[in-house]
Amino acid sequence: MKKTIIFNALLLIVFLFSKQLLLADDFIHSYEISDDGQSVIIDRVSWRTTGEVIIPEEIEGKKVRTIGSSCFADCSRVTKIILPDTITSIERNAFFGCGRITEINLPKSLKTIGDGAFTFCSGLTNLVIPDEVTSIGELAFNGCSFLETITFGQRLTTLPYDVFRFCENLNEIIFIGD
Repeated sequence: MKKTIIFNALLLIVFLFSKQLLLADDFIHSYEISDDGQSVIIDRVSWRTTGEVIIPEEIEGKKVRTIGSSCFADCSRVTKIILPDTITSIERNAFFGCGRITEINLPKSLKTIGDGAFTFCSGLTNLVIPDEVTSIGELAFNGCSFLETITFGQRLTTLPYDVFRFCENLNEIIFIGD
């Protein structure tokens, strides 16, 4: 009995640490160091990624600043994204076709959201755009068919006319700024 309890405890510890290793090593398929050598751009995650995804703050001792173009494209089994406070940019089509994402935290440090960044993320129902976001690209929320509420922060000055194409359930758009 005592051996079984110890074995199960060890198995649980291994499982918890292996999940962390999986997050750090296995789901990020490729990344690059920025031209200035100071930060990381995550280029692609594995299409097999499932469930909750936690993007690390650092890779190789450098801050992760950008979710690259088409990084999560068609990762249809991802349900939740947790971004670190180091992220400043989400590029074009970054989450294209991630229809099961129901929750994504957009960090306060975020400044730009690229064209089509959340296209066909139909699982999203509400979203809060942080105060520091100044730029949102065309079709950024295209096909977010269950999106009901979106709140924009204080620094956003312009929205492309087609940013909410095919968002038929969008009932409330809140602007915090002027």
